[in-house]
Amino acid sequence: MNSIIISRIIKQPFHLLFAVVLCCIACNNDESKLQKLSGHWKLANAEDNESPAKDRLEGIFFDFTPTGSFSTNFSPTGDALSGSFLLSGNKVTLQTVEPMTFNIDALQDSMLQLNTTLQGHVFKIWLSK
Repeated sequence: MNSIIISRIIKQPFHLLFAVVLCCIACNNDESKLQKLSGHWKLANAEDNESPAKDRLEGIFFDFTPTGSFSTNFSPTGDALSGSFLLSGNKVTLQTVEPMTFNIDALQDSMLQLNTTLQGHVFKIWLSK
């Protein structure tokens, strides 16, 4: 009986330490992703429902800052949008009147690939810094 209690006491700090390490890794991963995401991104290529859409979307840009603000001209109306964004895992959500969530398919220092569904259209967007 005493060995079970001792075993539990030893394991509990390990579980706590493991949870803290996981949280730190997750936070550092989002911080690293935020650093890569920050900057001015311009359209390199695009698809709308798997059809080429670069010509129709020419001039699209996204600006992300390390402080969590954004601006873009990718919107249902084509108007410029700005505000704050949330980065969580492989998703970035633009906090607008109608929030827009993008899946981050790829993120490198000078290349960003996003996808989203907007008004029934599946967009894949490749951007470069």
